[in-house]
Order: sequence, then structure tokens, then C-alpha cells
Amino acid sequence: MEIRAVPAIKWVKLNRFCQLTGITEMAVRKKRHEGKWNEQIVKCAKDGMLYVNIEEYQKWIEQS
Repeated sequence: MEIRAVPAIKWVKLNRFCQLTGITEMAVRKKRHEGKWNEQIVKCAKDGMLYVNIEEYQKWIEQS
């Protein structure tokens, strides 16, 4: 049997991020608007949806 590595998910939709962390969408949007979270953490895709980079969020938490 061949074992394949599953790639880690780097970006998740805002609503999924909120489900995982308990942080509200309003709080994420505020951090983005105030410049506390840059495009390395929160990004608006071409379809207008906001996505959060889990890896960068964790780095931000660890640096706090």
C-alpha cells in the first residue's frame, strides 16, 4: 500500500476560520481594516471572498 502525504491547507474561507478559532467575522474584518492583519494573514480573492492563512495567523499568535 502506498502512503501519500496530504498537503496542509494554508488558506481557509473566513467563515471556516471563525468556526475553528471562535474569532468573529467582524473582529477579523476590523483587524484587516486597521492594518493589524496584512495580506499575509487575510486576503480578498478575485471572487470577493475573504480567506485567512492559518500558518500566518499562528505565527502572529506566537509573536504576541
